[in-house]
Amino acid sequence: MSSEIEKRSHLSSPDISTKKLSVRIDTEPCYIEESEKYHLCCFGHVYNLDQLRQFNFEECTTEQFRTLLSSLAGYFCLVFHDLVSERILAGNDYFGNFRLYYYDNGVQPVITNDWLKLSETIKDDWGEHKFIAEEQFYYGRHRYTTGGQTTVRQLKKVMPASLYEATPTGLTHKIYLPNRIKAKPDSAEYVAENHELIESNIRLGLKRETENILLFSGGVDSTYLACTMLKLKLKFRPVFVKYDPPNRDNVIDLHKASKVAKHLGLELEIITVKIAERFDLIERVARRPIFDKAMIIPLEAGFEELQKRYGKCNIVNGQASDSIYSWGASGKTTGSFIQRLVTSGIYSKRPALVRRMVAKIVERLYNDRWRSKEPLRIPYLESEYWLGLLDPQGYLPVIHTEADRTEYSEYLGRISSMIAAELEYSDSAIRMYMKLMYLQGPVDLFLVQSAEAYGHTLVMPFVDARIVDLRRSKQSEWRELWQPRYALEKSLADRFGFDVAVIDRCRGAEVDLTATKEFARLQAKVYDEWERISASLL
Repeated sequence: MSSEIEKRSHLSSPDISTKKLSVRIDTEPCYIEESEKYHLCCFGHVYNLDQLRQFNFEECTTEQFRTLLSSLAGYFCLVFHDLVSERILAGNDYFGNFRLYYYDNGVQPVITNDWLKLSETIKDDWGEHKFIAEEQFYYGRHRYTTGGQTTVRQLKKVMPASLYEATPTGLTHKIYLPNRIKAKPDSAEYVAENHELIESNIRLGLKRETENILLFSGGVDSTYLACTMLKLKLKFRPVFVKYDPPNRDNVIDLHKASKVAKHLGLELEIITVKIAERFDLIERVARRPIFDKAMIIPLEAGFEELQKRYGKCNIVNGQASDSIYSWGASGKTTGSFIQRLVTSGIYSKRPALVRRMVAKIVERLYNDRWRSKEPLRIPYLESEYWLGLLDPQGYLPVIHTEADRTEYSEYLGRISSMIAAELEYSDSAIRMYMKLMYLQGPVDLFLVQSAEAYGHTLVMPFVDARIVDLRRSKQSEWRELWQPRYALEKSLADRFGFDVAVIDRCRGAEVDLTATKEFARLQAKVYDEWERISASLL
């Protein structure tokens, strides 16, 4: 189990600034270590803190630090200050879930988790913020900005898996995701190692003598976590947050969660959130992650209610699993199959002629399906494919074909080409990194920040760099195409004796269209309020 903040000296927060870089984090660190030669500070929640405790920072090279970052589970910002050489190494997690911002004033660049403290600094000579039109359009499509930018020209997001190195001679930035991982698909090893990591993250991530909550939807991810926690003999409460009024997914998930919880012998606790009565939450929530927005009221109110009932809790959640294993399209429908195919190496590694034929077929199917949406084209050229992964429609990589979107496509093309160059044009690395860009969108971010606001400890066992690298090296793309998340389903069957058909049979939820329309109306109202707050700050 994780301990409280560790300190190996009297200092509560080391100085992490040099002439070339200033790192300003306004939250309490989860781990501190110092000597006469260095200061180390880790912020966020690292489940496997032993990796830090056992690391020899006395002689820390850049490559060793990079390897350390890749071995950590959770969400974090890790900062190492070499006092002898005046060098700073600063890195974030693979997923970018510990949100950081970067600003270069031409003198001393700043990395911070609170963009509001830079708000005045990033204005131009006339006291105004300059905006990027392409980012504003992207934000309108996805409700978050691209991984390395915000809508404000002078302010950047720190990209997922970023490593900054500041020395007396300059500052460099690298994406530390491994470019080349030798693929050796091995089902037995993959399933076993994948489970060991997930189980370890649960055991190590939970605080002692704290109420354990599992956010339970009855899907493969949360069912897997429930079975693992039962096997570990951990006491926990499966909780479902019910929207009032609900959207379609919430109705289906409640039906599924109730059925699967009963099958597992668990008593499902339901928290009902009346959305129209909790607009008071938006003002606080929207101010910090202003370049991301979401229908945050149910989650925020649910975490608030958990604090009222049980105090500060451990909250376990299966977030990120879908996208790590299957880009998110983990359903067993034809549409999900097509989306998995087009985002896989099975498609991207085919000859251009084959890709073009597949793209035309998929394009026809989806343009018919999305008639009311803007016309889209499925990319098949290598450079366009990266752009499409950066700017998907749902989980499907697409290219906008309107004439007035040429500058937008060129803008995203420059970003995707920069990422590809950083990753040395490794196909598997680029595709996985685009997933990480997608995963740093609003959902994970607000889980982290809402949990922190109410003093909860958030444990997302799938959020682990080692699970990402394991998936790249040992998952069979062909098998994943036909049997999504097979590593989890096989463990459910073989390790826990759980038949996934139980989940598949959870059909028949009655969806009230009047209620779902009311949800859509309230959701639009939430976003309007979000925009009002954004305008007041920018």
